[in-house]
Amino acid sequence: MSKGILPCFWCAPTDNDKGGFFTKPYASRWREAFLDNVTFHSSQFSVKESLDNTVEFSTVYYGVPGHLPKPDDEASESILFRVKMVCRIHESGDVVLDYEVNPRSDLPPLPRVGVVFSAERSLSHVTRYGRGPFECYPDHKASACTRAEWRSYMCRTLPPWSAAGGPTSGGWRSATPAGSDCLSFPADGAVPEAREERGPSSLAKAKQQ
Repeated sequence: MSKGILPCFWCAPTDNDKGGFFTKPYASRWREAFLDNVTFHSSQFSVKESLDNTVEFSTVYYGVPGHLPKPDDEASESILFRVKMVCRIHESGDVVLDYEVNPRSDLPPLPRVGVVFSAERSLSHVTRYGRGPFECYPDHKASACTRAEWRSYMCRTLPPWSAAGGPTSGGWRSATPAGSDCLSFPADGAVPEAREERGPSSLAKAKQQ
């Protein structure tokens, strides 16, 4: 991984998000709340080791509009999100992350609640277990009815449109360089995922030809 694992509450708006006849479109409300440009600052970092050889890291992220400085006060009105993150590293090598998200009460419905993994470009192969080979969603699985192990090059799994290409049927997924150890992500239940080459902010600015 090239960066730390950060909270993410933004995705590229779809045509439905930009539409609306009687109310202001969601995309406009999201941008007015600066959800398309949130910077996260961490504080209250702590480390402790348990008797079972588990190491626990914890911190609190404060999400503020990207054009504003880091807040000096935890009660600052500029804070859009308060996110408590607890990371447990087990003796087996497993890394378990727990997030507690507290958005500001006046924010519109969020376009996404998730995290961003920034992977190195050397992770060129992706393997997953679940329904496929096509994308599927919790409420629509008929297009990907076969549960099996699927392998592909990472570049072939990047959809050219927003909010698509993501399997949600659980199982596990991994990314690996050719002929090397993998970075694996087990899933507990239906966990949506999307692979993007340049991130959600760049995807929102792209023009489909």
